[in-house]
Amino acid sequence: MFARDPQSFPLPAVLLAMVALGGCLSLSGCAETAGPPLPAPEQGGALVEGAIQPDTGTFVFKQIEQEVPGYEPLLVTLIGSDLRVDPAARTVAIDVALRNAGEQPLYAPATIWLSRFAPSTVTVLNADFHLESPDTAMTVAPLPWGFDYSRLLGGDALLAPGETSESKPWLFHVPELSPFSFAARLECGLIPELPQIAGRVFLDLNADGVMQDDEPPYMVGPIHATGPGGFDLTALPDRSGFYALPVRLPGLYTLTMLVIQPDPERLLIVTTPNPLEVLLPPGPDGRPLSFTRAHFGVFCADAGLYPPVQLSPVPLDSLGGDYYAFLGGALQENVLMLDVGFSGCQPEHPFRLLWAPGAQVSPLPHADLVLVHDDLGEMCDAWWVRRPGFDLSPLRRALGTTLPIYLHLRDFAGEIHDFVWELPDDDEGDDD
Repeated sequence: MFARDPQSFPLPAVLLAMVALGGCLSLSGCAETAGPPLPAPEQGGALVEGAIQPDTGTFVFKQIEQEVPGYEPLLVTLIGSDLRVDPAARTVAIDVALRNAGEQPLYAPATIWLSRFAPSTVTVLNADFHLESPDTAMTVAPLPWGFDYSRLLGGDALLAPGETSESKPWLFHVPELSPFSFAARLECGLIPELPQIAGRVFLDLNADGVMQDDEPPYMVGPIHATGPGGFDLTALPDRSGFYALPVRLPGLYTLTMLVIQPDPERLLIVTTPNPLEVLLPPGPDGRPLSFTRAHFGVFCADAGLYPPVQLSPVPLDSLGGDYYAFLGGALQENVLMLDVGFSGCQPEHPFRLLWAPGAQVSPLPHADLVLVHDDLGEMCDAWWVRRPGFDLSPLRRALGTTLPIYLHLRDFAGEIHDFVWELPDDDEGDDD
């Protein structure tokens, strides 16, 4: 192994990095802090020291070369081009592609991790992954960011010898617009079909929680995942809505999509389970089996689209209504989404949600709910499933509280379904 002297290239520039099996490679002049967590034995990885100078439009970096025991030497070229500086936003962007200059194919998942920024005020604005809680022995400051190239390797999900991937923009926030340096490392598969949890975030046009072919991708997130062995990783969907999380251990993983409301006049409702639990059993080789259908659906509703919950003028146990089957429910911001099934000649049956103050069995407020269905006197045997939603804001205003509210919904069969309605932190005290 040897390190070459730093070199400077005017843009477009080419960054060369040798991919090595195992841990990070030491560099003369590097900080003593460790890099991102070590790659698994079936993955290749190498550490490169790089720098960008916004004022001169050049790269400065050191190259690393190392033989890989049991493999042909792995050589990956990082091709950087189109440096862009936005003085007003204090951002620097560059497009980076991967080229396999070695003799062995490289497989997905393929991730480039960035860390060890100097000065430390430089941050990454558009990373696909963010290590929330890496192994304490590997912690860096700031925590490393990752760019996922798995979907950019081509339709066969591998980078063949001589093949170049699509480019991906790297966007940095550089408060002083000064030169900065960083460590970059590529992790990629040396064998095909490395395990991963993957899926797509889609715009659920009909709010049914099922991804149809005509439903477009939707860029919202991030998606935070936890799992066995201290697994803790955050991913952002790409332009096609795709995200992927490389995993190494079998077991139960919990994925939560953190919904950022972009517009007060629009309400984003997650129509699929959130959090989503994924159980990965071990395969014959002991590695977990991949799961690639961890989809998240988002329905974008106009404010006021959902009918409000109504204060019942009579005791709830005296309310009538027609038969329906309660299939489930979930709170989404101020909206209670309910899955119901019923028979009739068509699916547009009226539903009303009524409430009354519940017995105060704790210091926190309670409210009782009843869902009433009108079958319009239809006698058809067709079976329909719908997801009506109801705006709960009038209930909270009537109770005059920002505390969590315990909701007890009684369905047609008399079963009670409990929900706890909490305001987001930034909404407390602002429910008018």
